Amino acid sequence: MQFTRRDMLKLGALAGLGGTAVALPLLGKGNHATASGSGGGSRTRTYFIAAEDVLWNYAPQRRNVIEGKPFDDTANVFVRRGPGRIGFRYHKALYVQYTDATFRTKVRRSAQNQYLGC
Repeated sequence: MQFTRRDMLKLGALAGLGGTAVALPLLGKGNHATASGSGGGSRTRTYFIAAEDVLWNYAPQRRNVIEGKPFDDTANVFVRRGPGRIGFRYHKALYVQYTDATFRTKVRRSAQNQYLGC
């Protein structure tokens, strides 16, 4: 079995519903390069990924850091709390990789990917 990009997106979307954890075997087929760089054969890689529901802070500094200014009236529509407003913190699915099928130990993200969350 080989997964296409579309299959992976579907699996990711399904995993995002309800905080489901999935183990995804990814199969290489044909004359693909292996980790050592040599060609030939196929290799199975299994990734343990969970979609976790987290309360995400979309404006941690409570200001427009791109312009270096406080939020203006237009931006406040999205970050102000109140009737009919969500505010700057709300739920999102955070995809987290684990080391094995126990889903107990998270894979540490590199420094360049820390912005993706915990």
